[in-house]
Amino acid sequence: MTFKAIGDSVIVQVPEVEKESQTESGLVLIQKDPTAKKTVTAIVVSVGEGKFDSKTGVTVPPPVKIGDKVVMSLATGVELEKGFRMVRIDDIFAVVE
Repeated sequence: MTFKAIGDSVIVQVPEVEKESQTESGLVLIQKDPTAKKTVTAIVVSVGEGKFDSKTGVTVPPPVKIGDKVVMSLATGVELEKGFRMVRIDDIFAVVE
């Protein structure tokens, strides 16, 4: 199955989560440990057309493109299939250069 991002959504490919932080049913457990890794670097595989600004009537293009490496929270977005998540542009913290 293939997915295409629309609006202000972005589809990213995320690396596999460490086994000890994932339950048998696939739930990712976010630890309260301040030294635990809470972000992940992912690769953008699909980008929507952008966010519509109702004040100006213009669609603002997204600040990322296909192939960009981005930093985001492990707890954000919706899992589409193993290794792929859909997130909003606002959920992306940074682009790795």
